[in-house]
Amino acid sequence: MSEILKIDEEANLELLGQPPESLLKSLKIPSETTVSSLLDIPKDQLPTCPNSRKIFLPSNAWFTEKEPNAELPHTVSQFIIPPPARCMSLGEQLLREAVERGHKSVQHPVKDGVFLPLSAVVAWSCGNTLLEGIRTWTAKLKWVERSAEAEQWPENLRRKTKENILRVPWQSGLSMGKRYTIPIKVVAEKMLSREWMTGDNVELAIQSILQSVKLRHFVAEPTLCVSLRERYLEKKNHIENRVDYFGRKLEDGSVVVLDIPWNLERLHWFHITVNIEEMVITVADTAPDITRPYLDNILDCVILWLHQFVPRVPDWKTVVHPIPIQKDSFSCGAAMLLDIWSRACVEKDDIRHWEPGKPMKARARLFNLIIDTFTVSCAS
Repeated sequence: MSEILKIDEEANLELLGQPPESLLKSLKIPSETTVSSLLDIPKDQLPTCPNSRKIFLPSNAWFTEKEPNAELPHTVSQFIIPPPARCMSLGEQLLREAVERGHKSVQHPVKDGVFLPLSAVVAWSCGNTLLEGIRTWTAKLKWVERSAEAEQWPENLRRKTKENILRVPWQSGLSMGKRYTIPIKVVAEKMLSREWMTGDNVELAIQSILQSVKLRHFVAEPTLCVSLRERYLEKKNHIENRVDYFGRKLEDGSVVVLDIPWNLERLHWFHITVNIEEMVITVADTAPDITRPYLDNILDCVILWLHQFVPRVPDWKTVVHPIPIQKDSFSCGAAMLLDIWSRACVEKDDIRHWEPGKPMKARARLFNLIIDTFTVSCAS
């Protein structure tokens, strides 16, 4: 049975049945299969997903008490699945309820009066996962071509980004040590797009920067700004968190310069650099108009933290680091990461230069950095 759909052991599994083994084998492409090999699967070896008026049926109306009057095909070339949204809505919970209520069949995706075994829902889920993966990775390759042409990328960047997409396992995860694994498809969807960058993607990029080059100074993970805000602005008590960890690093001198990525109200990314030797706090922001109403409180928060752990510095000077202003609403994360990467690295390199008119180029460079740095592990 599909790992996606798990039915309680006490449910009447005889009603559910099992899709033909040969069909499931064709639908469940191994996780370690590369994107390149996935996209090479011939169309006649994939399920079809035609339009049908049945998409308007309520989800629970797909299940019936009628006996099945048709079987699932044994070959994927004859296998039809409902549209993606319907495959997702006919999920584990509804299937479990259908089994428990004694329902015996599910409607055919397009044919009236044709009822399939309940196990069709399991096969549909596998087929939808396969087609959704093909759609996603095809879209990312097209994104690279469009962006490269629009922004006039160097040919080596276009080629490298496509090669990195094609070489990863299609259902892989990026392993962040023992902490957790982030699906590479999610990373690609956020990085290779116009979507706002999430904390997971920012942390992946920061860890990649820390591992890939020799640095002038240290970069904190994005959770530090959350801890600082909770400790000094919201007055929440924490026994142990990143505030104390990095505070002690500054206190004992093991960290002299610290970059802090700052997430403002889940709206905007910028970064703050603390330099103990120079007694300077630097703010680098690609959209200062957004940050301005909050900045005094944020700086007060950082200074309270520094006074607690580095009391030998009585006064802190605040300066603004010049960084080109972004021209859109979604590039703050990529711009911040490139600036951190550029300022932290000992060796200078033009690939880390932030260009407001080429935001997709920045995202491609960060995506390549992540893929080149992290261990790819197959999803279970």
